[in-house]
Amino acid sequence: MQEQLAALCLTIAIELLVAMPWRLTQLKGRTQWLRWAGLIAAASLLTHPVAWWMNTQLAAHLPFWERASVIEALVVLGEAALYWKVGELGVWRALGVAASANMASFGFGLVLMHMGWWF
Repeated sequence: MQEQLAALCLTIAIELLVAMPWRLTQLKGRTQWLRWAGLIAAASLLTHPVAWWMNTQLAAHLPFWERASVIEALVVLGEAALYWKVGELGVWRALGVAASANMASFGFGLVLMHMGWWF
């Protein structure tokens, strides 16, 4: 459980850093910035536990890269849907935000695993 919580916190931090600038020119005032940051965090809060659960369920059935590809694709689609509907982004921009944020957090996790600092 501690590993999942640590991974979630790291995911939120990385995805905030990557996704916040996507609306840099559109947001006016602190309230809009906080709302956008809240949506980014909420997207990870919703998708991360599902991705974690899926990984444990599929671990015995699929090799790592196949499992990760399926899970990350579903996470990107789920987060993009939130950015599109709630964040009022266009479909392609929402997909860009979700894909770039998730590539960054997944990639950083891979680096940590490779270095032996994680799990």
